[in-house]
Amino acid sequence: CRTLRKSEGHEVEVKIDESASPTTGVVQAIHRHAVAMWKDDRLGLVIGLLVFLKICMPFLVHEDWGFHRDELLCLAMGDHLAWGYLEVPPMIDGVAAVADPLLGTWVAGVRLFPALAGALCLWLTARMAADMGGGRWAEQMAAVAFLVGVIYLRANVLLQPVALDLLTYVTAAWLFLGILRTPTPRGWLALGVFVGLGLLTKYTMLLFVGGIFVGLTLTPHRHHVTTRWPWISAAVALVIWATNLHWQWQEGFPVVEHMSALAQSQLDHVDPFTFLFTQVLVNLYGLPSGLSASGGACDQMRSGLQHQWDGYS
Repeated sequence: CRTLRKSEGHEVEVKIDESASPTTGVVQAIHRHAVAMWKDDRLGLVIGLLVFLKICMPFLVHEDWGFHRDELLCLAMGDHLAWGYLEVPPMIDGVAAVADPLLGTWVAGVRLFPALAGALCLWLTARMAADMGGGRWAEQMAAVAFLVGVIYLRANVLLQPVALDLLTYVTAAWLFLGILRTPTPRGWLALGVFVGLGLLTKYTMLLFVGGIFVGLTLTPHRHHVTTRWPWISAAVALVIWATNLHWQWQEGFPVVEHMSALAQSQLDHVDPFTFLFTQVLVNLYGLPSGLSASGGACDQMRSGLQHQWDGYS
């Protein structure tokens, strides 16, 4: 048995079969050393590698596929900047306005921006696992789950609003988790900023805000609602969103017309049950953890154990 490395008093020993050939012994040593590095990743090298892989995703898609039609729409709107559009708020089109002159018609290059957003989401996912008490293994598994998740693989290789929507969602969730653990005015203000940016990206951020409100009122954290900071946070988000709201008001709220047209031409073929069941199928890999978290959340609601509720919220 030989000691392979030492760091801060920590030793990793590698057992090599002396009867094996020199080549086999080296392979064994490398394998055990890699496993040791994975389990004792003090510098976050594994998470860094996963982040790098996430950034590389657009370059693994064959360019013969070309641009998706929604990407062409975003690039076109990037040439005509405004505070709002028929379908979406202005955030993704601001990104397109930067990507187009820098990278032109290079498909993978334009998609680098959503890949960067996905890489940040991956890192924040690992941080949330750590903040909820998980060790290195929990961080790495959370990051791997995000990396290989089918929804996120697709979302972060196309220049579409959903890539930035995910980033604002995950960032807001990370900030909210920090608030539940250590409430600070700065945390509430930062949450308001990212909720506002999320509303400039996709209106679905309103669902996240609703989830926060319900989560607070139905849990031992409801005392936050009686303080001023959640409302100041909401005011900050509203101020940031105000530019797009004003544009919608000036134009007669075209988003309502757009959603009505979608309901008549596309959504009329999908009943509510089919829609909800499809969400379960698409997220099937996350169903076990979701059911586990839901069951744990119900137990915590019954027992009223406030400190253990943080992770489920």
